[in-house]
Amino acid sequence: YNSGLAIFQNGKLLAHIMNDFIRALSRNQSCHFLCHSMGGLVVRSALQSTDPKHTWLDQIGKTVFLGTPHNGAVLEKSGHLLDYVLSISPYSAPFTKLTGIRSQGIKDLRDGRTNEEHLFKPVTKNINLYAIAGSDKNQTNTIYQKVIGDGLVSVSSALGQHKQSDKQLNLLADHQIIVEGVNHMSLLSNPKVFKHLSSIFKN
Repeated sequence: YNSGLAIFQNGKLLAHIMNDFIRALSRNQSCHFLCHSMGGLVVRSALQSTDPKHTWLDQIGKTVFLGTPHNGAVLEKSGHLLDYVLSISPYSAPFTKLTGIRSQGIKDLRDGRTNEEHLFKPVTKNINLYAIAGSDKNQTNTIYQKVIGDGLVSVSSALGQHKQSDKQLNLLADHQIIVEGVNHMSLLSNPKVFKHLSSIFKN
């Protein structure tokens, strides 16, 4: 997706793509989402579509969020998101283009904005939602662990938890998973995360 666009704009584009994609499936087939970080906000935005023509929502089975900042990313709030991303992965070089730009999509990470109104909207469709949060226990600062979580997204934000009830994803307890010793980027390749994913998708 184009990180230069606002997340809700990418969400609208994805919703249209999914509508075309689902038409290629039979009515008894379902589609699942597995999304990481900001991609999870884009997917959540698409799932909020109210377009009556978007019948694809009826064929979405499960959606799993990996380190998605549902209530914002702490390091984006302090302006250090890109410094962190660049420091933990040699494959993140393309992000250097955004260092001096702070694109709209990146800025939307600050509060986890998924819609044009900048309101927190849960997914209302009957879709099974799961959230996996990383907790980087390699950090020696316990306050850092509690607040930052995987180094970019706090555990509470990744699980869609918030002290205000109207900003909660309200996931089932067994759909909220914390994996210790995993940072934001290693959520994509960690064996413990893969084990959880295998369990979720085998049913």
